[in-house]
Amino acid sequence: MEISTAVVLGLGSSGESVSRLLARHGTVVRALDEASGDAIACRAQKLREEGIAVELGDIDSSAFAFGKDPAVLCVVSPGVPAGSRLITEAERLGIPILPELDVGYNYAKCPLIAVTGSNGKSTLVKLLDDALRLLGMRSAPCGNYGEPLSSAVERGAWERLVVEVSSFQMERSELFAPQTGVLLNLSQNHLDRHGDMKVYEGLKARMFAKMPEDGIAIVNEQQADLVRGANSKVRMVTLGNDNSADYSYASGTVSGPGVQINVEGTFADNAVMGLTASAALAVINENGWDTGALEEAIRGFEPLEFRMQKVGELRGVTFINNSKATTLSAVEASLLMTSAPVRLICGGILKEKNLAFIEKMLVNRVSSAYVYGQAGMALSGAWSASVKCLVFEDLRTAVLKAFEDAESGDIVLLSPGCSSFDQFKSFADRGREFNSVVEELRRSSG
Repeated sequence: MEISTAVVLGLGSSGESVSRLLARHGTVVRALDEASGDAIACRAQKLREEGIAVELGDIDSSAFAFGKDPAVLCVVSPGVPAGSRLITEAERLGIPILPELDVGYNYAKCPLIAVTGSNGKSTLVKLLDDALRLLGMRSAPCGNYGEPLSSAVERGAWERLVVEVSSFQMERSELFAPQTGVLLNLSQNHLDRHGDMKVYEGLKARMFAKMPEDGIAIVNEQQADLVRGANSKVRMVTLGNDNSADYSYASGTVSGPGVQINVEGTFADNAVMGLTASAALAVINENGWDTGALEEAIRGFEPLEFRMQKVGELRGVTFINNSKATTLSAVEASLLMTSAPVRLICGGILKEKNLAFIEKMLVNRVSSAYVYGQAGMALSGAWSASVKCLVFEDLRTAVLKAFEDAESGDIVLLSPGCSSFDQFKSFADRGREFNSVVEELRRSSG
């Protein structure tokens, strides 16, 4: 697709990257953002130095025109709200709107492996990229994890790109068509933006809609019908934790048709990460690549920061940082990955209303829950009949009390189940605070 003129909405990393990619391919670009701040100003300055027009602040309809004609295309970054004034203006002017993901795909020169789902996407993307590199391929992780797809496409010649795809990125997608697509799982998430679960599920399925008939759809067996409804022609293989699926995990082993990998003693030796490893095995095996490279990647895998990351051990108490867990389904998954008694730390801004569905897991795995922030009282009210709950104003106080109560062999687990924006800039900012408190305890313990 040739694009003569384009406006780019949003100057986050995706907006900056796609502006640069379009300009490289001869498009006259104008980047727009109503926000302000040092980070946006810095990106704007860099783009202007490269000859790309940027408008910030109070933007009117003239910004969408190039001479007498409106822009040929409007490109929207995933962080721009669906009902924003600028998107509404582009719609009023009749300008086609595509996400940054589609533009990156338009210029990609290699097949894409795309991963979506509610939990575990980033871990799978990193694991696949590690395995592809061990196979000697030029690959890069990108999309919602790592750099934007447009950035990866702009900066290198690759044999494969492994792309994490979010529901936000699929809202306006019309072009994106990976050669291999993975749907790991589905649970309630981002309903504050999408409205209801049916819309969210539809956006996840949409990633498969344009896939070619010779593509490979690797899908959790529970969502197989959803994906078939989006694309009945693509070849499908299924994931699960029982023998009914094509690829599955069972007590130290992931297996598929004619292939088996020993994951005993690795991060993948549990039901949650075992499913992730099964998905990776499906990608490697179904593409005809050597599965030995995947086994090596699993054994050498370093967990991602703020994702079930062990950050310390003091007087027999282990601290695990899972700040990336922003839903209660993610909390449930993190508890499934632990075996010791857990001192659970949750809090922030709730993204869902059903708080009771993990009560059985709380009873079986959690000694006490330390809840804080905006969601503290709501979580305590929902869970107090199942587990002892203590309410705190902030994360630091909750961590200190959890350690005070913990006995040797316990795990102090930060798995918030909420967004971070009541007290932190991001889940990473929250994760760094947890690590800082653990370091503070370490120093005070001598």
